[in-house]
Amino acid sequence: MTEKYICAVDVRHVRNWIDYVLLYFDVSYAIRFSNSSGSTLKPANPPPLTKANGRKAAIIKEAMKPPPPLSLTRITARNLYRQPVRTLLTAFGVAIGVSAIVALGAVSRGLRGSIDNALNIDSADLMVFQAGIAADLFSNLDEADTRKKFADFPEIRSATAGITHIVRFDEQYLIVVGLYPNEFADVTTSLVEGRAFESKDEIVIGSEFQRRMKFAVGDEIEISGATYRITGVIETGVVFFDSGVVMHIDLVRGFRGWSDGVTNFSLRLVEGSDPDAVIEQIETTYPELAVIARAEQYGKIDQGLAASDNMVWVISALALVIGCLVVGNTMWMSVSQRTREIGILRAIGWSRKRVMGIIICESIGIGAVGCVLGFAMGFGLSEATRVMQDVQSFVDPDYSILIFGRALVVAILLSVLGSLPPAIKSARISPAEALRYE
Repeated sequence: MTEKYICAVDVRHVRNWIDYVLLYFDVSYAIRFSNSSGSTLKPANPPPLTKANGRKAAIIKEAMKPPPPLSLTRITARNLYRQPVRTLLTAFGVAIGVSAIVALGAVSRGLRGSIDNALNIDSADLMVFQAGIAADLFSNLDEADTRKKFADFPEIRSATAGITHIVRFDEQYLIVVGLYPNEFADVTTSLVEGRAFESKDEIVIGSEFQRRMKFAVGDEIEISGATYRITGVIETGVVFFDSGVVMHIDLVRGFRGWSDGVTNFSLRLVEGSDPDAVIEQIETTYPELAVIARAEQYGKIDQGLAASDNMVWVISALALVIGCLVVGNTMWMSVSQRTREIGILRAIGWSRKRVMGIIICESIGIGAVGCVLGFAMGFGLSEATRVMQDVQSFVDPDYSILIFGRALVVAILLSVLGSLPPAIKSARISPAEALRYE
């Protein structure tokens, strides 16, 4: 006679409930199996469950209940939950990459949107800068000479000169825009309070700057050692203007040490004119001028926007590589520690594909947790730029489904790629060798 002892469990349900075997493998109470006929193992009847057995009887009765089928999802959740620290640390590695994608994507999108709005503010059709410069702030056009060049193009209805400069104000950077008083209305009609400036001792401030600094119309403000009276407030929807101030163009020339220079011109075309055709004519006739109509053309005068877009893709690639390594390392350790468990699964009939599915699903679960954490971290980082003094005048994060979708795809992709080596390893585990593994 051959005798074996296993846990108190109906063996008909073992194939669908491997956790039941693992959980009760070492319980003190066992059902005796005897092979008295030499062909079939039949469980002996357990002792009667009487009230005298008390708590022990209740425990045994509960243990003998047929367990519900265990799905792949439940196995995945259990395995992630039983190692919470490791799961969270691995998810945090994924979250770092996701947060970078979300934060940089929102900042880049906001910057592009602000530039687009600035180029087309209040019916401006084209913007003209000096060609061959590294950034728009470095543009320096001779005003009188450039206006003469515009006279060669009948499609140009009007041209408004402007100067953009950055100064320090109250331990932060402040954008200063210089315009002629009589051309102020040509550039913006977004005056929401007060009136336009009329002299060199008057300025107009942006609504965001007013909100942060608590200024009101009629107050005096000191900029670069000079005092000016605030006559109005503008709200354009463009972070550069709403976070800055507008004053007489000659004052900004003084800040930059210029006598007759401007950084740009805003052009308005005759109705029905083709902006792209006008751009080609101006740049062909005068190669020293760079003309843009949309944010996509901003690279002619500033590489910062293109660099920010490229940075998002570089960060995405780095996140993919680092995330794959983090997830792969974690899952490899998990497979090594669960060799015996995987062997039992294979021994009771689980296919290689199903075993691989457990590992891949666990990795996807880690990626999903990392994605949620990354979304929260990325949102927090991008929103922090709104209160950072040195950048709040230049950055206005803008979110879209595309940004979050890209981060989600990266998180899931790196999780799957990182899980493939350990998943293949788990599928190759021999049941006989795994059951001898200690």
